[in-house]
Amino acid sequence: MSAVTLVLATSTGGVGAHVASLVRGLGSDGWQVNVCGPQATDDLFGFSREGALFTAISGKPGDPEPCAWCVAWPSDRTSCTRTACERRPSRG
Repeated sequence: MSAVTLVLATSTGGVGAHVASLVRGLGSDGWQVNVCGPQATDDLFGFSREGALFTAISGKPGDPEPCAWCVAWPSDRTSCTRTACERRPSRG
């Protein structure tokens, strides 16, 4: 199974609706879809109801929680925080 991770910031309209359409389309094509974003976006657009694995992140610079990169690829995580995440490896 192929997998994709979609990351979004706060959204109440177009971007969230677009991500929701990607979740539906990719999911129906057999992809495992992961979405990272503020909890309010999942509440509004229903990514997890559509079958995505949703991980809530705040998206605020300087927060001590892991960045979206480290949520998506936990094996790459090395004491990462959003401000220190510039050390992430290249995904060429």
